[in-house]
Amino acid sequence: MESSTAHELTSLPTDVLKEYLLAEHASLRDAFWRNEELGERRLQFFLGLVTAVFGGLGVLATTDKGLFSNHPERIANAATGGLIFLLVVGGMTLGRINKRDRVSDDYKEGLDQIRNCFLRCPGKIYPALPEPLATRWPLGCHSPHPPLRVGWLARLVMSVNAIIVGTLTIALVYLRTEKFAACLWAVPVAVALAGVIQWLWASGRLPRSK
Repeated sequence: MESSTAHELTSLPTDVLKEYLLAEHASLRDAFWRNEELGERRLQFFLGLVTAVFGGLGVLATTDKGLFSNHPERIANAATGGLIFLLVVGGMTLGRINKRDRVSDDYKEGLDQIRNCFLRCPGKIYPALPEPLATRWPLGCHSPHPPLRVGWLARLVMSVNAIIVGTLTIALVYLRTEKFAACLWAVPVAVALAGVIQWLWASGRLPRSK
């Protein structure tokens, strides 16, 4: 079926092929920008949630009245629950941003392939398809397993998640030891470990779902 589709494309008249390529380019371009905007909205939601949780914990830590006044262990318990929730959402957001980057790379490759059809014959206004035509054209990959890039949005999410892990470590260490001095060594280790694990996962060096 793929070979018959390739034959149909290569046998199209020049004008029809040109209109098809322009329509395909517009479709991929629109899909690319929709994918970019979706990833940015997910990031904005996550950052808003982080701001709300940390703001709430700040209010609890500075209040002079209520159940949490002069009870740091209660604040630590509330912080633990809120930070674990943020960490789960942060992991999901990082996974979505990673997927967004991979899909955007596919779209950009497809756009480049269509653009190259118009540049394949210098000095002529009609397009020419590549030979042989890729089975997934215009979204074919040059290699079966292209290297994964870690975009700046993914790095931002990784940094926020590492901060969450560091803050969660403070709460957990305090609940166990009731000494903030123990956090001086525990927090840097936890933050560094979280950063390394996220980087290995985002760059494809750890097993991941497709």
